[in-house]
Amino acid sequence: MNIWQWINTLQTDLAEAGQPHNARLIENISSYCADQEVEKVEALLPEAKALCKTLENPWLSVYVGHWEMRHRLGNQKEGESALADAVALFELAHREDTQDCPQSVCVTQDLAACYSLIDGPGWANERIAVSEETLERIDPSWNCYQCLSGEKALAIIDQQKPQEALDYLNEIATTLADAGEDIGPGILEIQNDALMALGQYEEVLARIQKVELAVPEYGEWKNISQPRNIQKAHALARLERDDDALEALPALREMNIGDIFSWIDAIYPVMLRQSDLNNWQVASRLQAALKHLSDNKAHRRVINLAAITIQLAIARGARWSAQRQLDLARSHLPKLRIDAGACATLEHLQQQINQMPASPLPVLSHELLAWLDDVGNDIGSSDNSSHSNTDSGNDSNTDNSDRNIDENDNSDNEAVTESSKELEPAIKERNPEQELEWLLVAILEQPDDADLHAQTASAMQACQANDEAIELLRSFMQKHPNDDSNIRFILLELLLENGDDTGVEALAQQFDEAGDSVFAQWSLAQLAYQQLDWEGVERHCRQLLTHQSDAYGAMGMLARSLMRQRKFAKAADQYQALITANPEDNDYKWDFMTASSAAEDWLAVREIASSLGMEMTDNRSNERPNEAWGWIIIRYLEQGDVKDYFAKRTGPVSAIIAENASPNSTQHVGDYVIFDAQVLIPPPEDAEEKENFIPTFAIAHTLEKGDYRNSVFIDGVHPGEEAMEAFEATCREQNWKLWVHSSSDYEVIDSGIVNNNNMDSHFSDSGDNSEYGDDLTHEGMPLQGIMMTIATPTGVSARQIDAFLTEHTAKWPHKLCWLRLAEEAEVNTQPHRDIIERYGL
Repeated sequence: MNIWQWINTLQTDLAEAGQPHNARLIENISSYCADQEVEKVEALLPEAKALCKTLENPWLSVYVGHWEMRHRLGNQKEGESALADAVALFELAHREDTQDCPQSVCVTQDLAACYSLIDGPGWANERIAVSEETLERIDPSWNCYQCLSGEKALAIIDQQKPQEALDYLNEIATTLADAGEDIGPGILEIQNDALMALGQYEEVLARIQKVELAVPEYGEWKNISQPRNIQKAHALARLERDDDALEALPALREMNIGDIFSWIDAIYPVMLRQSDLNNWQVASRLQAALKHLSDNKAHRRVINLAAITIQLAIARGARWSAQRQLDLARSHLPKLRIDAGACATLEHLQQQINQMPASPLPVLSHELLAWLDDVGNDIGSSDNSSHSNTDSGNDSNTDNSDRNIDENDNSDNEAVTESSKELEPAIKERNPEQELEWLLVAILEQPDDADLHAQTASAMQACQANDEAIELLRSFMQKHPNDDSNIRFILLELLLENGDDTGVEALAQQFDEAGDSVFAQWSLAQLAYQQLDWEGVERHCRQLLTHQSDAYGAMGMLARSLMRQRKFAKAADQYQALITANPEDNDYKWDFMTASSAAEDWLAVREIASSLGMEMTDNRSNERPNEAWGWIIIRYLEQGDVKDYFAKRTGPVSAIIAENASPNSTQHVGDYVIFDAQVLIPPPEDAEEKENFIPTFAIAHTLEKGDYRNSVFIDGVHPGEEAMEAFEATCREQNWKLWVHSSSDYEVIDSGIVNNNNMDSHFSDSGDNSEYGDDLTHEGMPLQGIMMTIATPTGVSARQIDAFLTEHTAKWPHKLCWLRLAEEAEVNTQPHRDIIERYGL
């Protein structure tokens, strides 16, 4: 049964109703989820839920709810935190108006998966029962038949019955084959799980090799390929083929945080054998995954992951980390439905921790910081030097807030530092996990040393122990209320990074009551910045500046908040003040030009440009600049997707978008835009590559829309350069935008399949069409192809565009296809379908 047919029909209806974005949105939810694009799924979910309400379509609500659960349970591995929503979705899917929706069956899998993450063994019987009940209502032609069979098998494995699970899946495979259905990757994956539980690793590798040989050229979804690669590494590691296991293993940086358990479960035997791989960088990421699972109440998964991370910590000699992880795991024991060996496992690990020797200080406690500085640069996630001047008068402090909210920021804040698919040895110079053992001892001997506490908090951050770092600094401040060191700024940053809004507000209140209004307002401004509350940022920064007029950090943050509120002239005033105070800082000058350009104060832009050595056509003009400064790329963020468009630079921070958007994307061609001058992608180091480098900038403001309708997509055989030049000139005369998207090596194959009647019915006035019946000299041969789009002013109708294209391509050797336009124009679409078939478009 095609359980997706109704979705395809809905998408077609939406597209025909002029809602191509919503049609694409429905497809993207499932596609991004299957490809484990976590950020994109989360960006689209609110919009998808809003669409369900707008359309008042209960089936769509079930569909979107199911893919939300696939995201939260499959990619993020949430546990009890998702249970209420999973139950609510199950109830929704069994209402009278939704029970016939095919995805209502899928929801059973979601509920079973949620209980599996909470406590797989504890809920195994119920998972089996609900899977069997649903399987009785469907047959092997349903995709869900395999999914639910897999859920049942996983529950049997959780009961420590891998052979029974394998026998059951073999029966399912036979049933599927008898029904003429292919065995999906999900069944194959769970069969491998059962075989590995039985220790049959060679068999698993043989099966994986067979599957790898059959992988289609167009590739697979990531949620299929990645688990298989991890299984391969798992089997190889158990066979002590360490190099092969590391080669098969996906890079840790490629893993979603919810999937790190399977990753480390596969490779930790290798890490125990090769101690240089068991380093603090990997441990930091594992700790983040452990906290993620704990926060989402995946109780059994927390204990299983901790059982591995504790072994690794013991092997590294990291007693504090091991005990901390054990305490966390123990806190989840009462949440288990059955013990299934969990208590005994943790007790055995506790005994091993108790036997670990203490880590003596390398020097006297008051000499420790100086000694550590001599070892090398601090590689913790929070460098103390970044806090040395982090008061409200230093603009560098606001950079961290920008990093949290900048929609174009692609920085990677992970503590893991591997640069290839293989794990890397630990960095030798500094080890914050080892230092933490010493620092905690030193603090006991030097409880009033602020620098010691700051360094300890830094080491804790590097080890993903943010809660402990916060508690450490809070305790210090309570005992030292008059301390004027940087402890308060470090604590503020930690609270912001941890999303502890209440903690920030309490910190601000504490300092406001102590008479330090500057720090109190700074704390509240930072919080508002993180919450994207631009009016709040403005309010708190202005209050701060009444107490400290030269607080440059607050002035910079205020300027950015004003830009977000589109108060461009006021933002320019703030940047002008910063330029006056810091005349050598060119960054402020570029920011000023962005604000002034958005405010259309072109004389001010020209003045600053001149001070930077930029020669413009008329420095006395207050007209919009129209320089010919070459090509740049303008980056947008739309519905969670990054979209880059070529543009012609017209001034220091202004450009006109020259590239047509794809047919279903928001059109920007012809827009006069202002951009942020910070280059998003650094230029290449190679001189030859740098010569052809085109810089990319983030969109800051659209000053004027180009007013063009969605692009028309055209595909087919290239008509030749002369014909294309003439066609482009004709488009240009009408102010139509043409953009060729294909490269010179794009080719199509002329199969020679022709339907003359259909060709004649559409192109009857288009000139000589004899080549469609007689000229087959190119049959089976590759021909240069072309993919292009045309954007016309919004007033031009689809039928007018179709008539124009028909007329002006009539004498081309081969007809081109513009099927979607023909559908919109309500003309005969069959000739375009014939072209698609003939050239394999």
